[in-house]
Amino acid sequence: MDLEKCRELLDQYQSEDQKFHKACRQINVLNRRIDDVIARYERAYEADKHSHRRSLRLQLSTLEAVRDMFYEYACQRSDSLEQLRERLLSSGFLTAEPAGEEPMEHVE
Repeated sequence: MDLEKCRELLDQYQSEDQKFHKACRQINVLNRRIDDVIARYERAYEADKHSHRRSLRLQLSTLEAVRDMFYEYACQRSDSLEQLRERLLSSGFLTAEPAGEEPMEHVE
């Protein structure tokens, strides 16, 4: 594999890595929002506020659906990163993990 193709792969790897980490950060933001809505729902439940509970349940289901979509996207980016890493390693362009590479974080 020539140098130009290897650099293109490396650029693609860095782009995918940025997308993956941004998706992970967004999942963390959504998890915090979900926790906030759950706390508000529990307060509404204790206060027997039916109209608030319905609204909060709808918000919760929407937030969970969006989080699930981000999770799927992050999984796709992770798979793509793994394939690019393998291609870079097999080309001999990389001999180890890229500089600054951290282990992939687990997202709930």
